[in-house]
Amino acid sequence: MNKLILPAAILLSSIILGGFYYAAEINEQSSIERQQEVTIKKEKSIEETRPQLQQKVEDQEEIMNEKPVDIYPQNNNDQILINYRLDVQNGDDMRNSLLETAFNSPEQMCPSVIATMATRQHAYYYVLDDIAKLTLKYGQYRGSINYIKNNLDGLDNVISIVKDQCASLGYSF
Repeated sequence: MNKLILPAAILLSSIILGGFYYAAEINEQSSIERQQEVTIKKEKSIEETRPQLQQKVEDQEEIMNEKPVDIYPQNNNDQILINYRLDVQNGDDMRNSLLETAFNSPEQMCPSVIATMATRQHAYYYVLDDIAKLTLKYGQYRGSINYIKNNLDGLDNVISIVKDQCASLGYSF
């Protein structure tokens, strides 16, 4: 009887350890599957929104190319202000969407901004380019039209806010 206790104990402990190992492997596998599902959902979401963003960008570029009134120094400030407001209005939706994403889910947005840095195929870069175009076109009126100065400063703050949100998570670009 004493001869059977040691082999039985070894066999029982092997079964118990094997059960724990098996449970750990099953848990790890299900965790990997959940991560893959989340990744697939994110990629699908990105692919679904990409055409919409691209269409917005194309629409925005089309509108930017259509100049309501050419701005020359002889134009009065009222006409310049009207044109500026029309141009700014064209990018409002994208800027608002970018800010909303920066505040609500920066952990998803920040890596995608960095990942698309080379291609600039992200709302952040579209907004950045839009602000640069507005500054190039209307920056000369910052000193004479307070609305343009304040609004351009506010647009610059949009980029600062996005960068700050990402910096708080350890991302920099």
